[in-house]
Amino acid sequence: MKKKLLNITIVVILLTMIIPTSAFNWYWDEVRITLLHTNDFHGRLETDYKGRGGAANLAGAINYVKLIKGEQNVLLLDAGDEYFAAPAISQLLMGESTIDIFNEIGYDLAVFGNHEFDKGQEELAERVAQSEYPWLGANVVLEGTDWDLPEWAEPYTILTAGSFFNPVRVGVIGVATDETPQVTLLGTTEGLEFKDLTETILHYYDEVRAQADALIVVAHMGTDDSGPYKGLVTIAEELIAAGKPVDLMIGGHQHQPLYEPLYVGDTA
Repeated sequence: MKKKLLNITIVVILLTMIIPTSAFNWYWDEVRITLLHTNDFHGRLETDYKGRGGAANLAGAINYVKLIKGEQNVLLLDAGDEYFAAPAISQLLMGESTIDIFNEIGYDLAVFGNHEFDKGQEELAERVAQSEYPWLGANVVLEGTDWDLPEWAEPYTILTAGSFFNPVRVGVIGVATDETPQVTLLGTTEGLEFKDLTETILHYYDEVRAQADALIVVAHMGTDDSGPYKGLVTIAEELIAAGKPVDLMIGGHQHQPLYEPLYVGDTA
């Protein structure tokens, strides 16, 4: 990682989607929604020495977008590593301070990053219980089972945006990087299996697609392959080859800035 990237504490990506919806047979047949996305926040609630980053700047940027786009048209997502590997303001409080702030900002969901497991599953479960939004980890499976998840994880959620008269349902499958056991502290993922990301998305694909107007994936994984672990480009290619493409993939983990969407077929 280049040294200058160490100063990047918050990445917010603004994406606009125009989604046809058949919920009502009205004149309006499109809903324009905005997705706001953060990843690898790492509990940086305060600004750095140059006044960059921090929770106040983050909340201000999010509230501004909600003001100009309409709060009902904005969904707010986090792609993991939310509160550990962090400064003392979050690390010494076991992430409680960061979850309080994310609750106040109004996040709609988060996925598990590898650092969410740093202090063990009991501590993780407490942070999930504190959160006013769901935590997704469709591929975080109890060892010895096919697809049983721990009680603190959900495989997907259906978010609703748009107006009461013309809503759109966005299905979100959330996955953690399957290299988590190798990049978090020894023993903290005991009893868990992190399944292949493509296999996991395909497992839930039809179930989610049947409930939603659009299907997206939020993953704590970057665009590029990491050794034997698939990045989002490879996963998108495999989903397309299986005839099960998704509309959008949002990632993190690799701390890679993307200033324009990267397309694999029609998947951004």
